[in-house]
Amino acid sequence: MAIRGVGSMAADTKLLLIQLITGRWFVVFASFLIMAASGATYMFSLYSSDIKTSLGYDQTTLNLLSFFKDLGGNLGVLSGLINEITPPWVVLAMGSVLNFFGYFMIWLAVTGRIPKPHVWHMCLYICIGANSQSFANTGSLVTCVKNFPESRGVVLGILKGYVGLSGAIITQLYFAIYYNDTKALILLIAWLPAAISFAFLRTIRYMKPVRQPNELSVFYKFLYISLGLAGFLLVMIVLQKKVSFKQSEYGGSAAVVLFLLFLPLAVVFSEQFKIRQSQKLAFVVDPLPVKIVTSGEMWPLVFAIISELFGLKYYSTLYNFGGVASPIGLYILNVRVTGYLYDKEAKRQLAEAGLSRKVGHELNCVGASCFKLSFAIITAATIFGAIISVILVARTIKFYKGDIYKRYREEAEVATAEMTVVHNGSEKGQEAKVGM
Repeated sequence: MAIRGVGSMAADTKLLLIQLITGRWFVVFASFLIMAASGATYMFSLYSSDIKTSLGYDQTTLNLLSFFKDLGGNLGVLSGLINEITPPWVVLAMGSVLNFFGYFMIWLAVTGRIPKPHVWHMCLYICIGANSQSFANTGSLVTCVKNFPESRGVVLGILKGYVGLSGAIITQLYFAIYYNDTKALILLIAWLPAAISFAFLRTIRYMKPVRQPNELSVFYKFLYISLGLAGFLLVMIVLQKKVSFKQSEYGGSAAVVLFLLFLPLAVVFSEQFKIRQSQKLAFVVDPLPVKIVTSGEMWPLVFAIISELFGLKYYSTLYNFGGVASPIGLYILNVRVTGYLYDKEAKRQLAEAGLSRKVGHELNCVGASCFKLSFAIITAATIFGAIISVILVARTIKFYKGDIYKRYREEAEVATAEMTVVHNGSEKGQEAKVGM
């Protein structure tokens, strides 16, 4: 009897671990880590000064690089189309290769390990590197949205939140690993996101949605952890601005960041254990419908609206189409307006000082006048965008008064019933093996 009991416990533990690694919640956890390392496009300001100084660029050229960075980050239609016909791991693998190649080439150029590249070479490198972000988003974020269709709003909000924190996360890790070698930050964002995506290639996959009555509460736990991470990063950034940290102290900060990054794994284990216990019942409880109301920054709202208006069948492509318009505005406002006016003012200041710009040297502007007119133009464009948003609200009020998630609930309830039947059959098979 004792041997049979030990064998049964071992089999149960093994089955729990298998369900943990292959479950929907572990896909969410893996996506958190991928998103937390995929925000290199948001860190351009941290390493742009090294590019400007090392390669002798003026502000217009630097803004041109920034435009191609944003173009690559938002032009994700290709990753969406690929994701429509291949599993997510193919998209993640391609993104890892693009990320490493693009940023590694930039690091080689900035550190002088290769001859000074032409401007169009640098534009191509940063566009390729930034485009990897769309592959990471498509491979992991889109997969999570399809795995949790009724919770798509909160899924988008939390995952995009991790992207927003990624700059601060990678910065803490950079200081702990490389300390004052600022150019090494480019190297870090070349290998770290690629390594994380490769680690979870087989984890990120589509799974049939299964209704859970506490699904929203689980996502709230993830949200609270992410808020704790954001709060800690905020405190550390303020402290590190006022106090000089040693590399060992940065190591302590990075250790806490890593702990908070892996803390959702405890929630995943707890939830999977509850699912395991509930599946041992011989009946299925019909859960009450859960309506989710979320709010957050612009992109989670835009991507949630796209999924709700057009459905999830071709969401990989539609999701990436949503960001295509962004580079157009970025090019006009950032390169043709801000960069041009900045350089114009810088040249005026040089002329007043009786100086002229030397070829191959960076061009700098000093004072509020460098960006004054640019800010006014950008403010006007923002107000125009707000008016367009109000029009969208007026056009979709009638649609959102209906039950937009009814179809997904019905499909999930059928999947839940099927999953319970299959599980009960596997339980009997396990008991028969242990009895033998």
